[in-house]
Amino acid sequence: MYCGNCFRDNALVGELRRLGHQVTMVPLYLPMTLEDLDQSLGTPIFFSGINVFLEQKLPWFSKAPGWLRKLLASPALLKWAAGRAAKTKASDLGDISLSMLQGEAGLQCKDLEELVDWLEAHEKPEVIFLSNALLVGSARLLKQRLKIPVVCMLQGEDSFLDALPESHRSLTWSTLAQRAKDVDLFVAPSHYFADLMGRRLDLPKAKVRVVHNGIDP
Repeated sequence: MYCGNCFRDNALVGELRRLGHQVTMVPLYLPMTLEDLDQSLGTPIFFSGINVFLEQKLPWFSKAPGWLRKLLASPALLKWAAGRAAKTKASDLGDISLSMLQGEAGLQCKDLEELVDWLEAHEKPEVIFLSNALLVGSARLLKQRLKIPVVCMLQGEDSFLDALPESHRSLTWSTLAQRAKDVDLFVAPSHYFADLMGRRLDLPKAKVRVVHNGIDP
């Protein structure tokens, strides 16, 4: 399955590295399908898509042993899951989207702790850049543990969230607006989208900057 954000982030990381910056790209959920060199090579996949799904659907899975979680995060199984992910509709992801936005209080809290533990032990970053606003549930724990700013890209979240069933749509939007307060800065690809998301999330204008998507020649 191809992912627009993945292409954008992969190109951005590659260019930053070419300019001499030290950047780590951390893949989430599933292996990325790219046409260029994968800038995340050598970095573990966190929030394994299979584990995330099972944590949401099976209450007992939160107590699953580490060996089982590791097995279900194997590249072979995740590659298989990626082939099925293209058939997934936004309307089927309301509960998982809401839980992910709840961060350390959500059902995927163990995955979040694993990510932060790894960043503390291996990377010690100076700033965290989240690729989309559906990940802002992680910002609070990242800031508490790493003591660094968190920046988040805005791109296309409105159409995804508006496609959720009403049973989750309103609560997911309100949870996103609440968790957005944990983010230090948002980056939007256009003034239109900056204004749109600023209104829907009640963001101060000073908290949203516009940086147009670049073109890789």
